[in-house]
Amino acid sequence: GGQAYSTALRHSTAILHFTATEARSSTMLNWLLRRGERLEIVAVGAHMSGLPLNHQLLELGGRLVKACSTAPVYQLYSLGPRPALVRMSDVSSARAYKVEVWSLPIRNIGKFLRDGVRAPLCLGDVLLEDGTTRKGFLGEIYAVQQPTDAVDISHFAGWRAYVLSKQASGS
Repeated sequence: GGQAYSTALRHSTAILHFTATEARSSTMLNWLLRRGERLEIVAVGAHMSGLPLNHQLLELGGRLVKACSTAPVYQLYSLGPRPALVRMSDVSSARAYKVEVWSLPIRNIGKFLRDGVRAPLCLGDVLLEDGTTRKGFLGEIYAVQQPTDAVDISHFAGWRAYVLSKQASGS
């Protein structure tokens, strides 16, 4: 009731403020940058806490929001030093995987895309266990189709479990 109305009124007021005072000299992106807006990104592999590329998120002002799991609609592959999370149309062999949701300042997303995301990985919508979606790391299907060096590691709970198993076996 009243709280929803108050929230809607604040958002409407903010949009009207933008429209009235900023539209002539600025873009919506610049307005969002000044407001300190953030975007949540799902980390699947080496960008997760304590792993080799986590420093990239931290250096760009990243904050860990939560550790969680994906919905059970993916398969996970190793592409050597990085994983590829691939959404499956046939979910009979799909599983859920441990991931982390990170929050990055909007102003740093371009740097992250330039330096932190390389083909055959990409950013897209990742479906989480609670039914919500966030932008996150995915693998392009061509990277895991035959012939390829991709290894299906779907039987692991996530990239961290796979890395730990490799360390334990000495490979």
